[in-house]
Amino acid sequence: MNPTRYLLLTFLLLTALPLRAAPTVEDYGSLPTTSQMTLSPDGKKLAFRKVEGAKDNLVIYSLEQNKILKALDVTSVNLQHLYFVSDHQLIIRVGQQKKLYGFKGDSHYISAAHVMDLEKGTVEQLLKPGDGTYVGQTNVGDIVGLSPDHKYAYMPAYINPDKRTGTEYTGTSRLNYALMKVELKSPRSPGQASPGDKDAEDFFIGPKGEALVQVRYGQHSNRHEILVKNGSKWRSIYDAKVSLREISPVGLTPDYKSLVILTYGDSDRRSYLLMSLADGKISDPGFNRNDADIDDVITDINRVVHGIQYSGFTPSYKLFDDKKDQFLQKILEKFPDHSVFPVSWSDDWNRILVRVEGSGYPIEYYLFDKKLEPVYLGSAYANIKPEDVHPIAKLSVKARDELVIPTLLTIPRTSVSNMKNLPAVMLPHGGPRAYDQIGFDWLAQALANEGYLVIQPQFRGSDGFGYAHYAAGHGEWGGKMQDDLTDVLNFLVGKGYINKDKVCIAGASYGGYAALLGGALTPTQYRCVVSINGISHLSDFIKDDRNKFGRYNSVLSYWERVITPDGLKDEALKPISPYFLADKYVAPVLLIHGVNDERVDRSQSEMMASSLKKAKKSVQLIKLDDENHNLITNKARLQTVKAVVDFVNKNLK
Repeated sequence: MNPTRYLLLTFLLLTALPLRAAPTVEDYGSLPTTSQMTLSPDGKKLAFRKVEGAKDNLVIYSLEQNKILKALDVTSVNLQHLYFVSDHQLIIRVGQQKKLYGFKGDSHYISAAHVMDLEKGTVEQLLKPGDGTYVGQTNVGDIVGLSPDHKYAYMPAYINPDKRTGTEYTGTSRLNYALMKVELKSPRSPGQASPGDKDAEDFFIGPKGEALVQVRYGQHSNRHEILVKNGSKWRSIYDAKVSLREISPVGLTPDYKSLVILTYGDSDRRSYLLMSLADGKISDPGFNRNDADIDDVITDINRVVHGIQYSGFTPSYKLFDDKKDQFLQKILEKFPDHSVFPVSWSDDWNRILVRVEGSGYPIEYYLFDKKLEPVYLGSAYANIKPEDVHPIAKLSVKARDELVIPTLLTIPRTSVSNMKNLPAVMLPHGGPRAYDQIGFDWLAQALANEGYLVIQPQFRGSDGFGYAHYAAGHGEWGGKMQDDLTDVLNFLVGKGYINKDKVCIAGASYGGYAALLGGALTPTQYRCVVSINGISHLSDFIKDDRNKFGRYNSVLSYWERVITPDGLKDEALKPISPYFLADKYVAPVLLIHGVNDERVDRSQSEMMASSLKKAKKSVQLIKLDDENHNLITNKARLQTVKAVVDFVNKNLK
């Protein structure tokens, strides 16, 4: 494939490569130089994030004029998401670590949405805590729809029903989750589209810009409700008492007569079903498959569903309009065995912007029109060419109980033709209800660049491979989920692919927990252990979540279901908490943790380091300043990748 390329100097400055040199560990570990690219509704403009060293910019580019229209310095915030709501209005969602005004204690990661008006040259925050909403909330960045004239954005937020401004809250009453109506041109003093409810958690907008559907879930009552607006009142079409939600409303049909829900139901695969807004009856329109889950839906800004994304190591799609679907399928055919993500499209679907990644693409963006001639727009990693990407293979391994464990291998380029006796790194994913796809995994690529075979098993409890595979992990933390890693490793050793005496284990979040358990439960199997933002003390982790979400929250119900068969009792959690297993370690341990991690508190790594030191084991703890759970800053990513590669090299080379 020989894609057309924009050759004008103004654009080349954004994607130009330096003189050719072999990629370094920093090249693989740095934040993407170009990311979050999105297309305007008329298909004539692009917006994207551009990171160059310490500088972070938002760039607006005209495809018609082949020039930059505007560049905005966003270095002081974390740019989370970009999308156009009109040809001249761009939504910029950002996050920032800061303290909440009027609240004591640590800082929090605050998400908010801004609108950039390209005609006026202005940037304004849409919804602000305290401006008609409760001041003590950390997320005011969600937009669930627009008014038909695109004059207003509908944004959910917490309000104090006892005080219109919501700036005071004494704890004597419950906050309502309401739907706010925010004028895009003048965001100040937003109104209420719906006052919501104390148990509300989502809203869907109707064709006239009205709050059409409200979703509620009572954390204390376990009551899951879906209500439809009936005049001035709400009418229930679904009411179930469940400790964990069994259905997930994700959008509306184009005729606004049905709510789209995702659920396993009676199937082993996550299904796409319709719930009638008239009477709540559920029907199957026939888009489900026996070989894949419904991973996501393809929607417009009002969450009207136009298609489906199916799960798999490479995603596949189905658009409901036949002509649009044929267009997309022809695009996918140009990138076989790679992950292709349609990230945005023009209103008429005559132009589609896609992101491509995998063995031959280090995350690249292409624009397609009806002629199907791809236009290359840029690469996420300026110093990495397609030939620098280490190839990714997939295989299936049977665990000791015959359960099939789908597995990805990232293979060093120099070893593809001679995969024998390689040093290796086991890299279990986070979640654990998640899964790896064929793509550009920066840590896997950095390790493969050092000559290591990187192993990513989709152990039981992983998502994307059917309910049976997911449910097989229930109660198996520290049990069969851990055995799956061992079984995949032993299979590869048996095939002669890896050297059993030269293996390390590394991971982040749940993957960090699994890495720590690997060092404790199979101590002679690994030469080193790396945990990034990982859990070490399960009882304390559960206690943190209980304090954070409340003792009757569904988050705790989920943990109770999946961690052990004996629930969340201390005596059940202690034997599978690495903190209490420090005396079993043989391999040295590297702990890395973000100081501002609000998902897994940094104390988890601090306690683990203390426990290992007390047991006289080799341990190193690195704290990442100004960093949260997701390694969002370039400084932290570079610090992490260098530390991990140096540590693994020290123990395997």
